[in-house]
Amino acid sequence: MKIFFIVLFITGMAFTSYADEGLSAAEPQHGYSTDDIILTSLGTWVVVGAKTPRGIDCSDSVSEIYITDYSTDMIAVFDYTGTLVDQIACPGEVPDVAGICQGPDFLLINDFGSDTDIYRYQSGTWTPDFTNPASAPTGMDMDATGAIWEIEASTNTLYRFDASGTLLNQWILSEPPASASAMACTIFPINGTNVVLIGGMTWSDFYFYEWDGTDLTFIGTHVTPQSSNKSYGAAWCSQRDTIFWVYKGGGTFYVCEFQCFITGVALERTTWGAIKAAI
Repeated sequence: MKIFFIVLFITGMAFTSYADEGLSAAEPQHGYSTDDIILTSLGTWVVVGAKTPRGIDCSDSVSEIYITDYSTDMIAVFDYTGTLVDQIACPGEVPDVAGICQGPDFLLINDFGSDTDIYRYQSGTWTPDFTNPASAPTGMDMDATGAIWEIEASTNTLYRFDASGTLLNQWILSEPPASASAMACTIFPINGTNVVLIGGMTWSDFYFYEWDGTDLTFIGTHVTPQSSNKSYGAAWCSQRDTIFWVYKGGGTFYVCEFQCFITGVALERTTWGAIKAAI
């Protein structure tokens, strides 16, 4: 039996314009065995300084959280208590900024639909880095090997590609709902393996997958630890071994800290979700 212990933090964000995006139908999933997943909220703070928060990531070297603001086309920088410490204007070529992830000494952002490039922010300068393999990208993250993970809102397609944009893997996730836009995508290490968290704008649950370096395995789901009417980005914080989640409750955007325990059956092939490897 595998036992996972995860500590996660959640943050508040809002989307308004993704709701009308068409979604491809995912195949229904039948007969998988879901692990027991327990999420316990540890507290929240209100996001002040970002009008329409979307994507999120955490610095690996300083105590900073980066949240993209879709309507003002900028990145708001917060400390762990929710205090706004800086703002970074996005390039004019990216009018629909959505996802964000941090590299060793740079930031990467994507555009929900107006620009096909991923842009790099390094030493105070924005440059187009490479063509995005996703057509309607939202949440993104970078793992410890430097590979970038990204979810596509319109198809529930999960991409894994290297820092030059070369596609390494691609999966159409059949477990999440096909009726709402995928938003959150983060990967974090646990017990010698890696776990990918996927969330959606109107989904009531998070979806958890194991990545062992070769195969993507569906673990299970759990309802989000705070009630929300919109759910957005999520990001693992290596300094705190936590995850920050972007969500909206009523008319307010929040950050909520939560713990996650996952205990259950071994991840054998009989418990796999119907994940279709297209690449």
